[in-house]
Amino acid sequence: IPCKRLREGKSRLAALLSADERFELCDGLLIRTLALATEVARRDRIWLATADALAAERAAARGISVIADEANDLNGALDSARRYIAGRGGIPEALLVLPIDLVLANAAVVNSATADNYEVVLATDTKRLGTNLLLLRGRAVAAFPFCFGANSLLRHRNAARRAGHSLNIIDNPALAFDLDEQDDYLRAIHMARLPVREKA
Repeated sequence: IPCKRLREGKSRLAALLSADERFELCDGLLIRTLALATEVARRDRIWLATADALAAERAAARGISVIADEANDLNGALDSARRYIAGRGGIPEALLVLPIDLVLANAAVVNSATADNYEVVLATDTKRLGTNLLLLRGRAVAAFPFCFGANSLLRHRNAARRAGHSLNIIDNPALAFDLDEQDDYLRAIHMARLPVREKA
């Protein structure tokens, strides 16, 4: 689970939310995602990659290991986390990247997305441009390039095809919806799907 500093998240919502409100939103999203992760994986197989002290505390309180993010860049943080995990116990059989802002995702949806034995699984965003969930299996785990950012779905897809990995692209509304833009936030309010922040 990658998590940037909580006070730096969701900057595109600045027209709607104050800095403190964005912090509270990010904190609530993190807590929700940590809980979701424990429903789909054992706690000793969950890692939070972050440079944020409170985020690290949230994970540790739930028995989830923390990897210090020194890259300050999502792709760099994921690369570092992968090396860290491999150094602790060898290359795992599978690696799932789970963002914190998938407010419609639940355990059933995540388990369904990861049920088949494809080497690379990509869940698209609503615009079919971004990657909202990434699963790597087998030989893809060790070296598949993380390409998050603009047009990441295309770049991840092309990387999988170049390497000859079996590939599945999922277009599931519960995984496609994320809190990136103001319209996303307003829709989440309408659906009453925003998390309630846990007090420190």
